[in-house]
Amino acid sequence: MQSLAPSSDLVERFRGDLCALSGDTGPLALAISGGPDSLALLLLAVVALPGRVEALTVDHCLRRESTA
Repeated sequence: MQSLAPSSDLVERFRGDLCALSGDTGPLALAISGGPDSLALLLLAVVALPGRVEALTVDHCLRRESTA
């Protein structure tokens, strides 16, 4: 079975890009909607910057079940 974990090269590249945008210290706030692309961004950010990621959810009211 193929691993769903991102490669270490991808994580390092993503970490570098995030740090260039947000700095090397302190929390990183991510606005997410709960869709698959937001979830992928959140999971990759948590791997790249453990302990620094704060998720802010946004409900666009596109699906009835999203409020739950």
